[in-house]
Amino acid sequence: MSFYSEARRYQELRQYEKAYALYEKGAESGDEKCFYGLAMFHYEGYFVEKDEAKANEIFKAHFDAICNQARAGDAEAAFVVACYFSNGFTVETDEQLVIEWLTRSAELGYATAQWRLGYMYHHGQGVEQNPQKAAELYQLSADQGNSTGQWRLGWMCELGKGIKQNVQKAVELYQLSADQGDSIGQWYLGDAYHWGKSVEQDLKKAVELYQLSANQGDPNGQWRLGFMYQLGEGVEQDLEKAAELYQLSAEQGNSEGQWHLGYMYQYSKGVEQDLKKAVELYQLSAEQGNSDGQWRLGFMYQLGEGVEQ
Repeated sequence: MSFYSEARRYQELRQYEKAYALYEKGAESGDEKCFYGLAMFHYEGYFVEKDEAKANEIFKAHFDAICNQARAGDAEAAFVVACYFSNGFTVETDEQLVIEWLTRSAELGYATAQWRLGYMYHHGQGVEQNPQKAAELYQLSADQGNSTGQWRLGWMCELGKGIKQNVQKAVELYQLSADQGDSIGQWYLGDAYHWGKSVEQDLKKAVELYQLSANQGDPNGQWRLGFMYQLGEGVEQDLEKAAELYQLSAEQGNSEGQWHLGYMYQYSKGVEQDLKKAVELYQLSAEQGNSDGQWRLGFMYQLGEGVEQ
């Protein structure tokens, strides 16, 4: 496995310190793709201080060399070129070129490109929506052991999107993803144990998995763990802890975390009652299209609580 691929794997697992160290080693060895990885860390502020100016210098300095690698048949480089056109670094964004380079990379066997291209077909971004094609691409990625490909294919199997519904297979895929430390695979598997999806219900196991996800800063893992503390399911009830976890999730812009935290402020659960704060949080959630946030905000307007009736 190349420095870039290994670093990218750790990046997807949110293990940013390991990823950055590998990008550095790759860059020192002359791998142009790793310079892109370092630039992204500076651009986003992963592990290192956010510095967009420095990032843009690196993006620009190495674009031509990465393009040359891609044209020569480097699957990873083709994926990176797609990222350039997707994010608009040194070039204008171009969705069609994103699809072209992702397709080239996926056909050359790069697992990350496979699930990313699958995502495009899944959501109809730059291509006609095709759930079956998305599932096929997620499968290719998952077959190579990519943790993101695994949980994405699992989701398709669970709901029967583009593939025959098979909840048992979905749970097996979530397990494979979670075993690699993928925070999303962990909370998906936690959901399976929480609700008894193709496995015996085990609330304590669900809490353990949500905790693993939350520990990595995953906002969905955070609010789910908060929900368990709120209800005292699989763990001793702790409303203050629940509110803290909802806060962490809400601060990342998660609409579920936002309305759950709003509920805590509305009914004084683990926090001092603050109806205006509740309205603000329901508003944030509603603006993202969250139906729970929407009806709860409507309820506040109906009663004139925290807002003029």
